[in-house]
Order: sequence, then C-alpha cells, then structure tokens
Amino acid sequence: MPVATNQGFASLFPKVETDSEFLFYLAQTLRPVFVRLAAGTTFMEVSRREIRRVNVCVPSQPNERVAIGHAIKIADEAFSKADSKLTACEAA
Repeated sequence: MPVATNQGFASLFPKVETDSEFLFYLAQTLRPVFVRLAAGTTFMEVSRREIRRVNVCVPSQPNERVAIGHAIKIADEAFSKADSKLTACEAA
C-alpha cells in the first residue's frame, strides 16, 4: 500500500515472505523499547541508528513465525472478548 512519511520518520519495511501477524505482534512487543529510545522536542522519533541497535531473536523457519503470529492473534482476540464481557458486567 502506498504511504508517505516525513524525513524524521524511520519506516520499517518487512521482507516479502515475512508473516505480517508475527511482525505486528513483534512490533507491539518492541514498542516500549522504541519509546525509551525516542528523543525530540516537537515530536518523539527514534533514529535509524538506534533502531538498528535493537536486537531481536526471530525464528528462522517461516512456518514457525506464522504459527507464533497466529497463536498470539487468537490469544489477543480471546483477551479482547473477555475484557469486553468484564466491562459489560461492570456496567450492569
């Protein structure tokens, strides 16, 4: 999908064969790390240099990444449903 960002934005581009669900949840996990590394006065940004210093252990087998991404998605959806039910019960 075409997208535009400004020069202060470090865009992350996955390899074509990489599972998008796995990458989404990996990025969510790394968010606190990137926030901690962010700097700026007008808006927070993480430099390309800082991003490259973040090391992540990623399974080498594509099917393992797919399985992990799918399992986390199922767990995330179950959590969201449970949270919605809890909120509805609290409101009743």
